[in-house]
Amino acid sequence: MAVLSLFSGLRLGDICRLTWGEVTEVEVAYARTPKSGMAYGVHVDHPEIGKMLTERRTRLKRAPQPTELLFVNGRGGPYTSAPEVFEDAVEECLLNYTPHRRDNPAEKINFHALRHTFATWLAMKGTPLYEIMALMGQHSLKMAQRYAAHDPSGLAATVKKLSLNAQK
Repeated sequence: MAVLSLFSGLRLGDICRLTWGEVTEVEVAYARTPKSGMAYGVHVDHPEIGKMLTERRTRLKRAPQPTELLFVNGRGGPYTSAPEVFEDAVEECLLNYTPHRRDNPAEKINFHALRHTFATWLAMKGTPLYEIMALMGQHSLKMAQRYAAHDPSGLAATVKKLSLNAQK
């Protein structure tokens, strides 16, 4: 679940509802924004996601049915919250024990932080904010702007385009 969120930007709720049919042999899966319910495309053709899906298929020891959930809990039902193993890993790594996180619930690491990591990684690679917005299923640049500060090269590269010696 973490791999899927880190490399696609999917929310936990969308991951919990994904079926094998939605991710098998497709480049794009579709998720819905929780507020508007509008669908947006999520790219699931990333090599890390492919490795994860192959490993999950191998563990099943049979071909999954298209309507089967991609992730099921220990009772065979859908997850309704992040798996305990994720919460245990955050706890074991002491990620929420730094002073600014310990005293500020809004700063605590939770599963949704993986979605923000996806967007931050895109910004650090110079992805335009409009593209980040589209990949995250956001409807305004205002939401995507929080990642703008993570592209250290963006402004400097833009100014360098104004060079008088630049090729025309």
